[in-house]
Amino acid sequence: MMQNDIFKTNFGQYALSKRLGEPLVVFLSGMDSFSSLQTFQPVIDQLPDHFGVLAVDYLGMGLSKAADRDYDFSDELQAIYHIIDQCAAKQVIVVAHSIAGVYALALSQKLSNLAAFIGIEPTTREIITNPPRDPEYVKAAEKFKHLTQAQGSSWIHAQLDRCFSKEQAALIWQTSEKASNALTTDDEKRLQSIFDSMNWQSEIKLPNNLPSIIFTEAYRKKEYCRSEYMTNHRQSQVIAAGTFHYLHWEIPTEISKTMIDIISSL
Repeated sequence: MMQNDIFKTNFGQYALSKRLGEPLVVFLSGMDSFSSLQTFQPVIDQLPDHFGVLAVDYLGMGLSKAADRDYDFSDELQAIYHIIDQCAAKQVIVVAHSIAGVYALALSQKLSNLAAFIGIEPTTREIITNPPRDPEYVKAAEKFKHLTQAQGSSWIHAQLDRCFSKEQAALIWQTSEKASNALTTDDEKRLQSIFDSMNWQSEIKLPNNLPSIIFTEAYRKKEYCRSEYMTNHRQSQVIAAGTFHYLHWEIPTEISKTMIDIISSL
């Protein structure tokens, strides 16, 4: 049974949902109004009941309230580390979507009990500092480049309706709208400052002996094969699946099955 909780820091309170068990699967989402712990529920629902689960919402996102004061990437990283550490799990599997991949890289240097990594189009340094100019990347960027805010929201709404039950889609949409309406200019500046404080020139990679499974749209497969997320472990692989960035919305069964297979072999 999942339980909702909060984790208090001196710069804000994190909303989280958890159940204790072994191993502990930690879900970290992207950083936008449609990324929340709620969107991982279809994956979580397919995991065995004895698995521990921890899902965290960033401040100002999902179910977490806005920050009380300014903070940076290192502050947030330390908070997330303590949230994971207090669960006292023997083994931790980190599931990271989008920008959460950067957090996962940093956490991999701190978590002695990290047993595997599951990436869902985690943000690469290459895509930030030297984006590929292949036609597929240009085409993907053009797909959303000219959408108005209203058109973008309508597109996301359509994907929610396609990938989730009617009740789940409505709940995620409601949470997103509430979080968006609560954001102030100061909150947006804080979020941008976190992004800016990330060390994009860092040479940190996942440990080479760590199993790493990365899910991505097909056109980005080579990018991930050469990325800081790929390791030399015999089970590490890049899986091409899905049609848009929120792959855990679209292919939760494949993600959960792969996770269970990896964990059973640890």
